Amino acid sequence: MTTRARRWAGLAVLAFALVYPLPALAADVVKMGELPSISNVGLYIAIDKGYFQARGITVEIEPFASGAKMVPALATGQLDVAIGTPSAGLYNAIAGGMDFKIVADKGQTRPGYNFTPLVVRKDLVDSGRVKSIKDLKGLKIASGAKGINFDYMLAKAEQQKVGVRLFLPEQTPAISTFQVAVIMYAAKFMKERPKVAREFLQAYVQGVKLYNQRGLKDPEVAGMISRHMKLPVETIQATFPPYVDGSARPRVQDLAAMQDWFHQMGWVKEKVPMEQVVDLTFLE
Repeated sequence: MTTRARRWAGLAVLAFALVYPLPALAADVVKMGELPSISNVGLYIAIDKGYFQARGITVEIEPFASGAKMVPALATGQLDVAIGTPSAGLYNAIAGGMDFKIVADKGQTRPGYNFTPLVVRKDLVDSGRVKSIKDLKGLKIASGAKGINFDYMLAKAEQQKVGVRLFLPEQTPAISTFQVAVIMYAAKFMKERPKVAREFLQAYVQGVKLYNQRGLKDPEVAGMISRHMKLPVETIQATFPPYVDGSARPRVQDLAAMQDWFHQMGWVKEKVPMEQVVDLTFLE
């Protein structure tokens, strides 16, 4: 082929590319189970600010009614990511051979922050029946289920003789700083797409950092949560903010303490070592 012919061939290829551009590389789809919650703020920000998209990730959200219902889908690889709170059921599932891991923090109690406030019936407060934590002794409380982290928190309040119930976790030193919510990965996701799994958490950490810089009262942050939770911005801004660790590292010692207590209560039959429960390598 002559030089002139090669030049014309090159121009023809260029013209074709301009008229028929090559398709962009497909984004990596990550399927995430969700329970709408303000503590999902880092994820919501990462989605709405394009942090996932910038790393070539498209997050497909699948809503669930409870964390327990996510576990089978996570264990079988139908979900890549799940969010929720540690429970007796979670430890039992791992002991039973279901393969998934806690990989990051999604929310903690810390002094000045909150996660699980107790709502007291208005007439009990208005009548003066309940004025302090000690006044709650002997009253009944509604709890979602047995073997959840809320049971652990109530037990720690009772052990310190402050009454059978409490208003805010920070009022009880044993749980004033405590791991509450986590992000979990399916084993299939970790083994088959480790790069995507790592990039997902890097994008998430970006979202967490923006939340920690601005807080819940920031109009943009509150607006993003509002869109995902379908609640008024004013409601979001008036809520006690959850604490989310800036590096997204969960408090493993708290996860171990919860399993120990669930075991003592008989809700966890066989304890599993924390290396079977937690994998923090995707945060590195």
